[in-house]
Formats: sequence, C-alpha cells, structure tokens
Amino acid sequence: MPNTCCAQGVFALTLKQRPRMIDPSRALVFSIDFQDRILAAVQDRDEVINQAANFIRVARMADLPLLRLEQNPVRLGPTTDPVREALGDVQVYSKMTFSALRTPEVESAARALGRSQFILLGVESHICVAQTALDAIAMGYEVYVLADASSSVKPFDRELAMKRMCQAGAVITTAQAAAFEIVETAGTPLFKQAQPVLKNL
Repeated sequence: MPNTCCAQGVFALTLKQRPRMIDPSRALVFSIDFQDRILAAVQDRDEVINQAANFIRVARMADLPLLRLEQNPVRLGPTTDPVREALGDVQVYSKMTFSALRTPEVESAARALGRSQFILLGVESHICVAQTALDAIAMGYEVYVLADASSSVKPFDRELAMKRMCQAGAVITTAQAAAFEIVETAGTPLFKQAQPVLKNL
C-alpha cells in the first residue's frame, strides 16, 4: 500500500507504514535557496524566513550539520540576511541544478557526512525543494520537509508540492515539530538554550 496524503491538506500514514521521527544523530539540514530575488514574490515570505532562521538556530545549537545552498548566486544574489546570520559560517554551495543532489559538490558533501535523514527547507517548494526531496528518496534517504519554512510564488504550487513529496515518501512536518524532535527532552542544557527560540517557532 503506498504512502497517502489526505485531502484538505491533512497528511496521514497508512497502517503499514512505520512512524518516523527525526534522529539528531542521523540528520542533515539543507537550507535551499533563501535568496532575496527568489523570496521577493513567494507566499508568506516573512513567516517562511522567520521559521527557517529559528529552526536553523536550533539545529546549530544541537550541532546538526547543515548545507547552505544558493541557486545561481551571480544572478540571484546571496542568502537573505536573517537566514545567513542564523547559518553563521556554514559553507556555501553554489548550484545551477534545481535538485541540489545533482550538483556533484553537494551530493559528495552530503554523502561524506554519513547522515541518513535529510531535513529540507527552502524555496521554491515545487522546484528546488521538491526535486531535491525526490532525488533523496530515490537514493534511499529519509526525507523531512518543513512546510512552514518552505514556499512558492503560487499557493497551488506549494500545496501540490507538499502532496507530491508526501506521496513519494517524505514526511511533511513543521519547523517547530522538527525542532522539538531534535531537542528530544525537556530540562536538558540544550532545551534550556533552545527554549526562547522554540517559543518563537
């Protein structure tokens, strides 16, 4: 029985599918194309940027590896300031392919890190995010897409992209849900450090 996504935008698991959660020891974060020239027209721009930046802050607190991707930066410019500041000194990978994993340097970097779960967030949902997700699934990775930290210019493209990735086997989740799975436990030093950011997700 294939993985299915319910109507009205509610995502469901089939009875035969084993529920999955993010394991911080196996996860790698992809920050995909948060560039101002792309972001200028996307749906819910400010919310998407805020959710992305705050999730990235939590991921860095938990020492998750991250890849910062930029599509044709000569033409489209660098990562927008709030996301870039959250990423800090994370290495930048420039790409021309829409799927990040079809850029050899990105695929090699991801493979070298030895992580089996990919957390994707970025723009546009139906192009670079979706193509990266579909390639990752085909390569055998577990994929988690942060719906509220990803977007497209057209709402319908965003909605269909989430459904398509879900049907292909990705877990569609939110930045806050993913951040709490990374933090795992209340009362720890990591939780106390991340708590102010978690409240803003």
